[in-house]
Amino acid sequence: MIKQFLVLIFAFFVSAAFAQKQTYTSTSSRAVKNIEQALKYYDSRQTAKAISETENAIKADPNFIEAYMLLGDLQADNNNIPAAIEAYKKAVAINPRFFPNNFYALGRYELESGRYDDALVHFNEFVKMETAKPDKKEEAKNLIASCEFAKDALQHPVPFSPVNAGAGINSDMDEYFPSITVDSKRMLFTRKIKSDIYE
Repeated sequence: MIKQFLVLIFAFFVSAAFAQKQTYTSTSSRAVKNIEQALKYYDSRQTAKAISETENAIKADPNFIEAYMLLGDLQADNNNIPAAIEAYKKAVAINPRFFPNNFYALGRYELESGRYDDALVHFNEFVKMETAKPDKKEEAKNLIASCEFAKDALQHPVPFSPVNAGAGINSDMDEYFPSITVDSKRMLFTRKIKSDIYE
């Protein structure tokens, strides 16, 4: 979900920039050429090549904010969350007000990574942004509460001894959406059953 959200953010931002004939934050023609090539690779799902071109754009212009934003998206797509976090940190370090949602993205990745203190800093920065959308601010406030709950839970652990419920419930297949019936006698859940049959 977060990756799709960030992809849409970046696509919208770039589209808006072109529609308004707005220039990039970089004045380096080499860096701009690299980032535009990276975007083509991104559109065609060639993540490794897109990362390489984005990194070349950053080498050509170390203050290229959009390049760091794109690199954050790409690293997240590549399941390299620590690298995504570092890319977004560099983007906000250059200009914190350039794109408020950079703080939101940072907070989400840090929350997912268990970096609650860092996530709190970035969510709080986002909430203070005048240009941030009200509905997104509300989401950030809820995530701030999640960070604070997680920190408190870590500081005050409770005894927990999980017991395997047996093969009828715990299997080597994916199981999700569990629920208990009203009389507490049955457990309902969805199981993804392995099969060689494809429809």
